Amino acid sequence: MSSEGNVKVAVRVRPLCARERLAGATEVLTVGSDGCSIIAAPDKCFTFDSVYPTNSNQQDLFEELSRPMIDCFLEGFNATILAYGQ
Repeated sequence: MSSEGNVKVAVRVRPLCARERLAGATEVLTVGSDGCSIIAAPDKCFTFDSVYPTNSNQQDLFEELSRPMIDCFLEGFNATILAYGQ
């Protein structure tokens, strides 16, 4: 686990749902080339510790985000994973 900070924030951009695609909606968020930012408009960029695009899957997120925390937890360190979304 990195010692850069105690709190890490990762964002997973959700894909459009079937209803949105049928209505002709388009994605309005772009994941930055650095993998740490979301571009919502030319003048709106938000930075996080990591950003996962719409094609990311649960297994990748688990391996990259949760597995290291679980390993540290099993070594006796405190760990909390909070997932929020719709």
